[in-house]
Amino acid sequence: MTTPTGTISMSDVNVELGKSSTATISLNDTDVRLLAGIPSGTISMNDLRGKTWKAKYLGTTAGAGAPNSTGIYGWSSSGFGSRYSNPWSGSTVGGYGISPNSTSTVLALGTNSTSVGRIAVFTWSSSGTGTKYSLPATQTETAPYTVQISPNDASIAASFPATPYTRAYPWSNSTGFGTTYSNPATLPTGNSYGLSFKADSTALAVGNTTTGPNITVYAWTSASGYGSKFSDAASNPVSTTYGVRFFTYSGSTVLARSLSSTQRIIVWPWSSGFGTAFANPSTAVAGGLSRWVDFSPVGDAIVISNATSPYINAYVWSMSTGFGTKYSNPATLATGNADAVSFSPANNAVAIVSDTTPGVLVYNWTAASGFGSKFSDPASLPGLPGNRVSFF
Repeated sequence: MTTPTGTISMSDVNVELGKSSTATISLNDTDVRLLAGIPSGTISMNDLRGKTWKAKYLGTTAGAGAPNSTGIYGWSSSGFGSRYSNPWSGSTVGGYGISPNSTSTVLALGTNSTSVGRIAVFTWSSSGTGTKYSLPATQTETAPYTVQISPNDASIAASFPATPYTRAYPWSNSTGFGTTYSNPATLPTGNSYGLSFKADSTALAVGNTTTGPNITVYAWTSASGYGSKFSDAASNPVSTTYGVRFFTYSGSTVLARSLSSTQRIIVWPWSSGFGTAFANPSTAVAGGLSRWVDFSPVGDAIVISNATSPYINAYVWSMSTGFGTKYSNPATLATGNADAVSFSPANNAVAIVSDTTPGVLVYNWTAASGFGSKFSDPASLPGLPGNRVSFF
């Protein structure tokens, strides 16, 4: 659902937030501000028109083959709801990337199947996946590790482990794929895992393996796709990149890279290119190579998923000064490689996917104390190994 674009009431806002229409509510509530996209300062009902609350579902993908290659659930403050049906059949179909559009009415999924579509895109509603869009004329060369619909809903991009390592298409929520964009003039330097659009859809970052720079950032327009490659970062360890994440909050943007070297994580301020990297956290990231990275929706925490115990690390974060104190580890840890991590848009939960049962773990979260108790596992567990996770 989406709030009305015309006459709007606080009852409409409550319903969009998944609450009773008569629940006590104010414009200064954290979730109301998150819905409006106004973290502080003056806020009015005008700011709440046409907004979609992206914390109603939790989606995972896995390489297990249908019916377990997706695990998509209803989500609320109480935790997991019912699991939705897998959108395809076939025991060999594995799930990889997952991305909703800006209003959670479209869901893009990466697979290893050319018949299902290496990027399979469906309409989405509270009933689950609906109509499947026609596949693009040119599919990605292999299964995409990451798929992302641009924040302005005008493009869809993927990263994968075969040349040209990234492919992208014009996108329309009404008509679907356009003709694939031309490949970038300068390709990434190896197999590509992570990919991230900047919040204003003017840049696209791709993380890759093999040789440096291991992260390649392109100027981006929905009209022509890949533009010029930005100059490489001055400080940038040569090491396999797994996750990349552009993040913008209150007018400031950063770009994070999770990596396999002992540094594990590097974050740069971003303006018209890479700034000087923030200092490493004073308490080193624990748990083997870093798989994925995400920021809290209000920019006050950063979380990193890892290949070995404790499988997840979290730090206080400042958009101006970088890493702060490391939060204590969760009381209940995963027991296997955690390939991805995601903050809830409500800023009250953190999810990781794992290679081992239960496949997905979700923790309560507060900025004051970090990880709280783990939510109960879903009644129907997702497939293994877990590849990607996303609240939407």
